[in-house]
Amino acid sequence: DENRLFPLDMDMEHGIPSVMRIDCSPRPSTWNTASPFPVPIPDHSSQGSRYDEHGNLAPWWSPEVESRFEARTACLREQYGAMTNTEGEHIDANLTMGENIADNGGIRSSHAAWVAAGGEMADGGQRLPGLAEYSPEQLFFLSYAQVWCAIVRPSEAHKHILSDPHAPHRARVNAVAQNTPAFARAFSCPADAPMNPLDKCQVWA
Repeated sequence: DENRLFPLDMDMEHGIPSVMRIDCSPRPSTWNTASPFPVPIPDHSSQGSRYDEHGNLAPWWSPEVESRFEARTACLREQYGAMTNTEGEHIDANLTMGENIADNGGIRSSHAAWVAAGGEMADGGQRLPGLAEYSPEQLFFLSYAQVWCAIVRPSEAHKHILSDPHAPHRARVNAVAQNTPAFARAFSCPADAPMNPLDKCQVWA
């Protein structure tokens, strides 16, 4: 269901802690995060295009690059703009664009690092006790989603939608998952299902 954070029905007797710490070892089942990503992530937004190598305000992208970037971000603008917070208020996708780009690029980078470290077989294919039903790759995405599990008061949700450059928690999970082919493969999502749309947004390769 695209209207839920997907790990809500997990077995909480053996559930993943609400705050997770980075292990930094190449064991996928222990790659847990206090931030959304278990590896250092560079800035994936367009902020760097505004400054030269000396930190001076001097845009350096060519018009062609700028045009191609804008074309790719249009997909995210449409996707996030169609989403709402818990109060039914639509996200200002222009306000959240930089963070949306970073979330989507960050999960791809961290997943690539996880795969490079051995992925499913880095710890000999062992499963976590109580969570054996989930593969290591599924746990990778569940740990990302768990970071954003939260209950927000209606007044705070309204304030955030007006001024917070981050999308609401539910959108930070579901939109990123929808744009990530590895997520769809890990959970065997049918083609064109709500969490596996045919058209996926991708700004950075």
